[in-house]
Amino acid sequence: MSVRRPEPLMSQNSTPLVSVDALKSASRDLPSGDQRELIEKKIKQAEDIMARADAMLAKDLGMLLCDCTWLPQIMRRRGHAHVCPVCQRHLEGSSSGRAQSDYDVFTGDWMTS
Repeated sequence: MSVRRPEPLMSQNSTPLVSVDALKSASRDLPSGDQRELIEKKIKQAEDIMARADAMLAKDLGMLLCDCTWLPQIMRRRGHAHVCPVCQRHLEGSSSGRAQSDYDVFTGDWMTS
């Protein structure tokens, strides 16, 4: 019996990040002024919302988060360690000593039990 692979949720060309990049590119073609500034501000807000969503999803999936920046960085797995892409902090093994559910991505605080 063969196992069927799930279909991707979105194609590579329809992801929100690609859409925001397209909006950024288009906004550069607009003449300078209030409308351009407003559009650029809204694009920045959309980028911030997507970054928060990425951190929340990573947390919910049990991935390790590094609190070296706001928004927290998703730690990448390298061999037997997890490494922060910004500060290069290494955590050996599969646990950080804290549960991911103890980190609040909105406040940047660790919750105590």
